[in-house]
Amino acid sequence: PILPESIVNNPKIEKYFYIDITLNQLFHDYGKPKFMSKKYYKSIKKREIKNYRKSSHIFTHSEYARQDIIKNYYIKPSKVTCVLPGANLPIISKASLAKNKKDFLKLVFVGKELHRKGLDRILKAMEICNKNKKICELNIIGGLIENELNLKSLKNVSNVKEHGFINKETHIKKFIRIINSSDLGLLLSRAEAGGMSLREFAYLGLPSIAVNVGGILEHLNSSSSILLSSYEDEEIIEELSNILIDLYENKNKLRIMHKNAKKNARLFSWKYSWEKILPILDKT
Repeated sequence: PILPESIVNNPKIEKYFYIDITLNQLFHDYGKPKFMSKKYYKSIKKREIKNYRKSSHIFTHSEYARQDIIKNYYIKPSKVTCVLPGANLPIISKASLAKNKKDFLKLVFVGKELHRKGLDRILKAMEICNKNKKICELNIIGGLIENELNLKSLKNVSNVKEHGFINKETHIKKFIRIINSSDLGLLLSRAEAGGMSLREFAYLGLPSIAVNVGGILEHLNSSSSILLSSYEDEEIIEELSNILIDLYENKNKLRIMHKNAKKNARLFSWKYSWEKILPILDKT
């Protein structure tokens, strides 16, 4: 969230921000670059504060980010508004919704940074679930397991389908088809500003399971999702495997989650978010 000085210092240019995370949160949650000096860090933090103060208004992707700007950057609360980002996906007709007719759970994961987003946790939980019989299958959209050193040992886990990166501009139907034919969307991140995939799952009426880090709590559909209570890897893996086995054995629970997910899906659209931003832009 840092603009060029020529823009920041120009009073004729109106400046607005719509940020998912502050630099303060980025370095705290994701880790500070190893070779960044304290002096340089202070200088960019000073520039970031100046950017916020020179702006007309600041929008954040979460209350998590909004509170950091208010408390740690000393920006007036009236100047900062939280508007959760909507899923930038086309309107979905009921006729286009696919259903899983298989006798196992179809899971879906969306993300490029596989380790940070907890794919290894999911794969290890699946190994437990599928030990005696096939209980679940996973579709991965985004990064590839072979490209991450932290996941090399899990490359041969069974019941996994890798689709790689799917361009939403040219292959949006494929992206939607994979998600809509799934039973659950998963995001078990170690650090996360919010989790855009959770907004996409919610917009498409798909229940999800996530870990409570960063702004994740605000991004999922609370009426149809499960938030894991654990934070340590082994505890998360055990909790997830128990939940998946329970949902496999008690399909009615999953049906109720799907029913609830579809009730408020429109609240997760980009159109809904933009309608909240416009009135504030008109006032400033």
